[in-house]
Amino acid sequence: MRGSLFLFLAHDAIGRERFPLAQRYLDSLATYAPHYAAMATAIAARHPAAGATRDALIATARLRLSAADSGASNARIYVGSSRADDTRPYSAFAAAELALTAAGTPADSATARALLRGATADAGDDQTGRALLALSLASTEAEREDALRLVAAIDSLNGNHPAVQTPLAPRAALQLGALALLEHAGRWREALARLATVPEDFGFNIAYLAEVHRRRAALLMTLGNPRRAVDERAAADRIVRD
Repeated sequence: MRGSLFLFLAHDAIGRERFPLAQRYLDSLATYAPHYAAMATAIAARHPAAGATRDALIATARLRLSAADSGASNARIYVGSSRADDTRPYSAFAAAELALTAAGTPADSATARALLRGATADAGDDQTGRALLALSLASTEAEREDALRLVAAIDSLNGNHPAVQTPLAPRAALQLGALALLEHAGRWREALARLATVPEDFGFNIAYLAEVHRRRAALLMTLGNPRRAVDERAAADRIVRD
């Protein structure tokens, strides 16, 4: 339970964009659940607001992912239910995304694409990881549409439970990734509707909640609703400030 609390506190600190504090919680989490600590560090490293801490977080996440892959953990962690401290196969997708985040080489992109081609369409954390990687790699119209179809399949799988989430890949990260592709296509209203599916609860989505409000504000300005945009920016500021 102590490790579980450190996991939640780390996500809360990431959401308030207090990355040095998040790093301290992640260090503590690594003592109890090294696999989940590796994944949570990867989430922090890829966060849009990581800024000057990004390089250090990427380096730490890579070390933790490598160490986690080298041996099994006997720990369990509570994330709404009791789970083994085992992040496979999603950790492979996270490692590929970290390589791309760290200004990866063409070889990194080729490795990530090979991983994506070899992935299965099974339900669970690995499917979400597959979709996140597809969103990151999408550079052609066909790839963008394929990535959006993967996200739609996950939404359909969750049915009437859009709040279903995992600490390995918060749903908010998936929706923000899809948002970038929808904006590229000028599908502003669809993008705004997608952000409405991110639940504002004290779950793992909280790591991205301020960013969700900021992106809503930008979309509302584009759609000619500055009053609501001001409210969304204020909501983001409250999350970071409080």
